[in-house]
Amino acid sequence: MVFERLKNFDKQFRFLIVGGINTIFGFSIYPLIYLLTRGFDIFYVWVLVPSQIIAVSFSFATYKYFVYKTSGNHIREYGKFSFFHVVMFTLNLLALPLLVEGFGINPMIAQTMFSFLVVSTSYIWYQKIAFKNR
Repeated sequence: MVFERLKNFDKQFRFLIVGGINTIFGFSIYPLIYLLTRGFDIFYVWVLVPSQIIAVSFSFATYKYFVYKTSGNHIREYGKFSFFHVVMFTLNLLALPLLVEGFGINPMIAQTMFSFLVVSTSYIWYQKIAFKNR
């Protein structure tokens, strides 16, 4: 399994691999839920809620256990990890309608665009705050 092999690699390399896995997972979850709920006439912005919860929880577990390899502190680390994503989620709630309604971009493409912001800023937050060794 990919995750078992990751345990022996250097932290930066593990971050890149796990980040790639999480990026693919995170990029996939919104379109998947969006497409699965299209017949229910759910506003595209509300699809962000379950997408965010699933993606953040998966991401937390993979970074905690395969990159930073911390033990314990689950609640504190998840809180710090999630705080970053709550801020990004709030910005996402503002940006997605602007991109879709204001600029006429397809919701799946607009969400992918916003995800690049999250990906590009997460390393610093995780390294310096969420999983910082004490």
